[in-house]
Amino acid sequence: MKAIIGSWITKLQFSIRRNQGLYKLEWDEQYTHLYGNGEVKDVYFARPNFTLLSSTIVDNILKVKIQITSLNGEPVSNLNYDIDIRNIK
Repeated sequence: MKAIIGSWITKLQFSIRRNQGLYKLEWDEQYTHLYGNGEVKDVYFARPNFTLLSSTIVDNILKVKIQITSLNGEPVSNLNYDIDIRNIK
């Protein structure tokens, strides 16, 4: 099932770890590209695609498991992430 990126993804913070540092990535205005600044300005992910593997609500926390399936139009594998979205009403 394909879905449009909802407003929930705008609340997520994406980062990349490099040289023992953790650097925040930013979305563009249309939420189609993730890019880095400063130390990671060479990072640019065009139209990241992912599959929702599972989601559950525990108390007021939405627990989501996603798998990124492609970046910059190229397939990728083994990129699985657990995301906790707090204060779900």
